[in-house]
Amino acid sequence: MKLQYIQRNAEGISIRYDKVVVNSAMTPQKYINLLCIENNSTLRGRKDAIKKKFNIKSLTPIYVNDEILLFPTISSRHYDSLWVNYHEIASTKNDKITMNNGEILQCETKIVKKQLKNCFEIAFS
Repeated sequence: MKLQYIQRNAEGISIRYDKVVVNSAMTPQKYINLLCIENNSTLRGRKDAIKKKFNIKSLTPIYVNDEILLFPTISSRHYDSLWVNYHEIASTKNDKITMNNGEILQCETKIVKKQLKNCFEIAFS
């Protein structure tokens, strides 16, 4: 199963894998930190490194491994924030992101363009 995105909900988070949704009582940051730890780092370490290497000031994408590169669609402090896996995006058009599983996510166009550019640089540098 491939991770598509992470979304907050009333109980914590929903983690979307292909066609399966797993709910957890943790925060998005705690879950992403666990993913990073499985790959011999921490969320803080990955975030600091990406900020310095790519001169990113806000909405920092998090490289977990070759299959998971997560970016926030808005500030992670907002309840409606999504963490989207760049490697599972099939296409984008204006404010819509179509995932490989066919699901369509609605996001702000300006942020999507910026995040796709940042993730491309991170993934292929």
